[in-house]
Amino acid sequence: MAVSGMRGLSVFISDIRNCQNKEQERARVDKELANIRTRFKSERGMTAYEKKKYVWKMLYVYMLGYDVDFGHVEAIALISAQKYAEKQVGYVVTACLLNENNEFLRMVINTIRNDIVSRNETFQCLALTMVANVGGKEFSESLAGDVQKLLISSACRSLVRKKAALCLLRLFRKNPDVVNVEGWSDRMSQLLDERDLGVLTAVMSLLIALVAASPDGYWNCVPKCVRILERLARSQDIPQEYTYYGIPSPWLQYLGSADFAIREELALKAAILAEKFAPDLSWYVDVILQLIEKAGDFVSDDIWYRVVQFVTNNDDLQPYAAGQALMYIAKPAVHETMVKASGYLLGEFGHLLARQPGCSPKEIFGAIHEKFSTVSTTTKALLLSSYVKLLMHTTNPDRELVEQVFAVFRQYQRFVDAEVQQRAVEYLALGRRGHTMADILAEMPKFPERESALLKKAEDVEDTADMSAAVRLRSQQPSTAIVISEQRPAAVPNGGYPAGRQRSMDQYELNGPPARTTSAPPPSTGAVDLLDLMGTPAIEAAPVESTSPPPAVAPAAPAPVDPFALAIYEPPQPVQPTGSIAEWFRKLSVGPNGILYEDPFLQIGVKSDYRAHQGKMALFLGNKHTGPLTNIQLVVGQVAGLRMQSSPAPQAIPPRAQIQVPIDILCVQPPREVPTLDCGYSNGQQMVTVKLRLPVVLGKFLVPQQLPMKEFLPRWNAATGPPLKLQEVLRNVKPLPMAAFEELLTSLKIGVIPGMDPNKNNVVAASALYAQSGNTLCLIRIETDPTDRTQLRLTVASQDGAATSAMREYIVSNIVDKAREPTVGPSAAEAAAAAPQSAAGTNDILAELAGLVM
Repeated sequence: MAVSGMRGLSVFISDIRNCQNKEQERARVDKELANIRTRFKSERGMTAYEKKKYVWKMLYVYMLGYDVDFGHVEAIALISAQKYAEKQVGYVVTACLLNENNEFLRMVINTIRNDIVSRNETFQCLALTMVANVGGKEFSESLAGDVQKLLISSACRSLVRKKAALCLLRLFRKNPDVVNVEGWSDRMSQLLDERDLGVLTAVMSLLIALVAASPDGYWNCVPKCVRILERLARSQDIPQEYTYYGIPSPWLQYLGSADFAIREELALKAAILAEKFAPDLSWYVDVILQLIEKAGDFVSDDIWYRVVQFVTNNDDLQPYAAGQALMYIAKPAVHETMVKASGYLLGEFGHLLARQPGCSPKEIFGAIHEKFSTVSTTTKALLLSSYVKLLMHTTNPDRELVEQVFAVFRQYQRFVDAEVQQRAVEYLALGRRGHTMADILAEMPKFPERESALLKKAEDVEDTADMSAAVRLRSQQPSTAIVISEQRPAAVPNGGYPAGRQRSMDQYELNGPPARTTSAPPPSTGAVDLLDLMGTPAIEAAPVESTSPPPAVAPAAPAPVDPFALAIYEPPQPVQPTGSIAEWFRKLSVGPNGILYEDPFLQIGVKSDYRAHQGKMALFLGNKHTGPLTNIQLVVGQVAGLRMQSSPAPQAIPPRAQIQVPIDILCVQPPREVPTLDCGYSNGQQMVTVKLRLPVVLGKFLVPQQLPMKEFLPRWNAATGPPLKLQEVLRNVKPLPMAAFEELLTSLKIGVIPGMDPNKNNVVAASALYAQSGNTLCLIRIETDPTDRTQLRLTVASQDGAATSAMREYIVSNIVDKAREPTVGPSAAEAAAAAPQSAAGTNDILAELAGLVM
């Protein structure tokens, strides 16, 4: 809405934004509403400009969440104005303030109709837009005919016809009688010949609603719908504004705002479409890198693996891919998936950019290493390999670059993660091996041609979806199966057998040929003899009266029973998880997705997304069993401070299928506990129950902060003591170097502020805690004793006692958990090989590396 030039409105908005609290805002709003009410009472002296200004102010107050129970007549009156600026205000504000049941709307039906039938396309669009949003049954009775004429008129522009189609859709939903099937079947078929995609999309929305109400009335539209799909998907007959590199682009832009539950599937399908229809490989690299940038959380590793495969197998593509990777990783905010893909490509092919400005090995290393502290340990291990390959491929490597890279290796040779530690130690040792290093760190060979993992994954998803849909369909239909009862066969004299019962070979040889007997089958009683497991199955039917008495039959001799026989029952073995539940929980506490639980029958995966004090989590329950899992039970336990709402889980999971259960999360106040998940299912043999912890920890609602000293110290000193400032001394903790402490805090979403404390043995950090009750800045200081790393003192300060206490407990629990992990260190040989190098040693390494690439 255009409000430029309205100084009074701008001042009012500025005043509202400058209010320090809700009470000030309420007072300012009440004052303005009182002024508007007074001005409306003396309407005679108001100019058109003032009317527009006050009505805009009413709308802004309404958008702030306050009730506006007056001024509706003034807003409606502007619809009758002849100037566009006034009419626009009237339509917009009326559509926002009033609903379809408001009595005031009846006053403007004739005015709206006049705008629809007028020759002014701008007025037509305003009227159609309002009716499409708030039109009710009375509007449908008065305006449906005029809207239909606009839709089928060849004299109207595409913009008007598109709005007319959506307006008619609204009127049809309010009153289905406004569209006659017999008259509109042919018209809809003609409208499908439309070439404008905007009109065609609106018409398809209308057609879907019409078909839902009358499925048999629009069969003549099916061939044209098929031709439209063929034209768009195969012939690529699409206007330029709807394409991106020759391919329809909406799937790439809708992705960032799509529903949480479908983003991963959407990203996978986007990657598959890009691979199938790529005009060239450079275009494919561009699209996938854009996909990672827009939806990194939902781009699986298989997608960027596929990019690496294409780039490795095509020499001409390697310089271009490396250049694009450098461009993306140099951006300030980069997703970790982009760091992995770009880091790998630059490690393998970054040397091909050496002659381009701004692409020296030192600059490439700086761009990658800038993201090193923000990524997970898995990505850190990958980047260490990229560093050593970047050195190896560089002709006459810069001495400063060599020292920087090996300084990183020395820093992480005692890192807590075994994989990172091992790579750092090995690369330090390889630096002294001379020419053998080139053989060990040779370029990646070409990948063999094989089926795309993405296509295979998509096929699995479609098969699972089809299976799940079929199971749901069967569960909704009444059973039509024939009921089978097990009926005990009557004994036949002379070793005979009932009809339909086959003898074993042993019985035939012992008893001789079967004697011919004539007997009628015994009448069915409708009961099932559960003890006769070997009886002949018979279809249940109504009992039939026999016209002749049944023949005499000798009673069957009871089978001999061994009085000493024992019925031995072996209960099924309890189901055990296939890994560490605690380790799965720990990884999910610091990451967005992963495994929460897994056993031989069931796997529970988690994907989550948190923004400020709100979060969305999806539980993915996968059936690994060849049979269905039934009696599915999922109960989310509530804890103080969190409000969690989950969708009901289905009763069963088909074989090899997966279901999804979304959970909405709201942090009302700082939580001090984690919620639980009671999970249960039946695998056909036993009922399995397990109690899990959901990874909704305090860190999910934290945002790391960086404060200058002039802001940090006043806030720190303002918290004078408990409960705003709390201290705790921890003893017998796992001794960690300062770098490891900083890594731990970073993984907990707590921002380390370097250089804040003059004592290098202390760590200062800050993080903002988001909750519905208010946002709190938490300040942290950890003091360590260099002579005894097993003890430390933790101090947490904020302006909210609850936030301070929750943050202290959160940090302490993670430090204690770290103390329980086994200490992993390098062997004596590795430690000796990884000793810090002297200046002469650095020169030797430099000379050896230079000799490798000469």
